[in-house]
Amino acid sequence: LVVFSEKMCSSKGWDWWHSLGCPRTICAPMVDQSECAFRELIYRYGCDLAYSPMLLASEMKKKDYWHQYVELDIGDSRCVVQLGVGDAAIAGDMARRIEQNCVGVVAIDLNLGCPERTAERGHFGSFLNAREACIIVRTIAQALRRIVVTVKIRIQETPEATARYALELVRSGACCVAIHGRSQKQKSVGPANWDHIATTVSALRTLAPVFCNGNIRSRKDVETALTITGAAGVMVAEALLAIPTLFAPTSRSTSVQLISLEYLNICKTHASSLVPLTWIRAHLLALLLAADENLVVNFAELLFAALTIDELVILIRRFVPPELHCASPVRRDLLSDHSLEIHNGIRHRARVERHRFKSTASSRAKKRQCRRTDRPRDVIIF
Repeated sequence: LVVFSEKMCSSKGWDWWHSLGCPRTICAPMVDQSECAFRELIYRYGCDLAYSPMLLASEMKKKDYWHQYVELDIGDSRCVVQLGVGDAAIAGDMARRIEQNCVGVVAIDLNLGCPERTAERGHFGSFLNAREACIIVRTIAQALRRIVVTVKIRIQETPEATARYALELVRSGACCVAIHGRSQKQKSVGPANWDHIATTVSALRTLAPVFCNGNIRSRKDVETALTITGAAGVMVAEALLAIPTLFAPTSRSTSVQLISLEYLNICKTHASSLVPLTWIRAHLLALLLAADENLVVNFAELLFAALTIDELVILIRRFVPPELHCASPVRRDLLSDHSLEIHNGIRHRARVERHRFKSTASSRAKKRQCRRTDRPRDVIIF
C-alpha cells in the first residue's frame, strides 16, 4: 500500500502540480468529448483539472482545424492540451504556437497511449517507442517558455518496465505522467492494473506527480484508487461522460434530465457557436446509454434528427423522465450480447456522424481554397 503525502521534494513537476492547487480529480482527454462546454460543466462539480480532446498536430496547420479545435474550443479556457504527434519538429512548433495563443493552457500533453488504428497509421500514441517518445518530449520541453510538458502512457509488460519508461520520460522533461492501467492490446477492455501505477508512483516519488487512469466508475473508486496507488490524482474518462457530477463531494444522485439541460444551457448561452451539434448529441447519448439503454433505442432517431439545441432541449424534456438518475457505465466486456449490440450501434452512429462533420468542414475549406485559386486575376497593363 502506497500512502500519498504532499510533503514532496521540490521539482519542476511538483511545483507545477502545486501551482494548480494540487489537482486530485482530472478529466481525461477524449476525442470530441472533453470540449469547452463539457469542461465548464464538470468544473462546476468538483473536477480540478481537465484535458482538451486530443489534437492531431499534423492537422493544426490547416486554418479550419486550428479555428475549430484551438481558437473556438480552447481559447482562453483553463486546460491541458493533448497532442497526437509522431514528429518532433512538428510537435515543438505546435506546442509553441498553442502556448503563444492560448493563455489559459497550463500544459502540453503528449499522447503516448492511444492504441487505435488512427495512431498506428499516424505513428503516434502507444506506437512510438521509448526513444522516439523521449525525443519528442525533449523537443516540446525546449520549445515551451511559460508552461510545461506532460505525458499520458499505458502500462508496459511489467510494473518495473512501466516505471522505467515513465522515469525515462521524466528525465527527458515530462513534468507529470498519467498512466492508463491497461496495455495497448487491451485497449479499453478488461480491468485496469493499478499495481503498475503504484510501482511508478514509488519510482517517481520525488521527481514528478503521477495520475491514475482506468477502472474509475464512481466516487468511491476515486478514493480507492488514490489510496491503493498513492497517485497525486485520478483521471477519469468514460464514467464522467455518464456521470458528469462524479467528482462532486456529495454522493447524491443526479437527474439525467437536469444535468442534460444544464449542459445544453452551457452550450447555448456560452458556446452555441463553438460546439458542433454532433459533439453535443454524443454527450446526451453517453448519459442516456448508461442510465437506460432501452430509452435511447426508443428515441435515438429523434435525437439524430434534431438540428438545433432548442430541439434537443424539447426532446430531453419530453422523453427523459425527471426521476431517471445518472448511472455508472458497465464495462464493455461485461455487457450482455443484447446490450452490447445496442451500445455498439449507437456509438457507431455517433462516430459516423462526427466523421461526417469533419469531412464536411474539410470540404468547405477546400471549396474556399478553390474559389480563391480560381478567382480571375487583375489584368496588369505595362
